[in-house]
Amino acid sequence: MSLMFKPQIPKSFSFGSGRMQESKSKAVPVQTKSWTNKDLQKLVDLRALGCSFKDCGPLMDRSAAGVAACVNQNDLYSAISKKRKELIAQVIG
Repeated sequence: MSLMFKPQIPKSFSFGSGRMQESKSKAVPVQTKSWTNKDLQKLVDLRALGCSFKDCGPLMDRSAAGVAACVNQNDLYSAISKKRKELIAQVIG
């Protein structure tokens, strides 16, 4: 007795003409807005103020996922942290 599982496909199962049909839908290119330096600075400022990705998206006419991807791809974490520290220093100092 073997522990191997061998799937059994019934002979009555077919793909219509005996072969799989290809999809007739065409890929639609997605147009994305590029991020300018002004947009990146605005994003850094918003994130430094504590806005979430979900809040930043509509303010910048983008999706939350697009904003998060931009922060990740452009490695804006240190710029956001630096700006946040500057804002805190202005309030305290």
